[in-house]
Amino acid sequence: LWSLSIISSQWLHSWRSTHDLLQRVEAIMMALDRIAADIGEAEFVRVGNGSKLVVFEGHSNGVTFVRTAIGPNVSGGLELVRIGESTADRGEVVARSRVAFVPGTLEVDPASSPIVLLRRPFRLSFEFAGSDRIWRTDWQGEEKLPWAVRVTVLDGTAKRKIARVAAVRARLPAPDGCSGRACGADEVPDRVASANHPDG
Repeated sequence: LWSLSIISSQWLHSWRSTHDLLQRVEAIMMALDRIAADIGEAEFVRVGNGSKLVVFEGHSNGVTFVRTAIGPNVSGGLELVRIGESTADRGEVVARSRVAFVPGTLEVDPASSPIVLLRRPFRLSFEFAGSDRIWRTDWQGEEKLPWAVRVTVLDGTAKRKIARVAAVRARLPAPDGCSGRACGADEVPDRVASANHPDG
């Protein structure tokens, strides 16, 4: 009986570890799916007041953009969405926040309708590419949406990459009636795939 209890204890510990791992993987994939869907619906909206700049601000640890409003009790219109790090009751998290879009407004309070996507130790890292096919860690003050956004999940404890989704291509309606290469509508940047190896 003693040996059986040891075996059972070891098996239960292994099962719990596997179960916890699967839950974490599922949470990560759900977060990436949500982020990809959101960025894929980014709208080409100018800042306003005659500016040619588009409402899209991207940094290594977060992104803000305009998309069609979704969710219960929503009757159309546009919303300003922020995906990035913020502070919650249980510590630092990666959350999605939103407010109704008002021309000239580029700020979203992280406490506005927050949905927690990931909790520590996981973090997100964003990269952006234009038609020049060069990845960079910021996209702001631009006249176009990025052609692709790369999202990487990092384990802040182990300091390693967990998962990566690339070629999250923003939806690009042709502004001002132009189309094709006249608007820069060329292919997604090189070395971009629907998914990459974590260390790729």
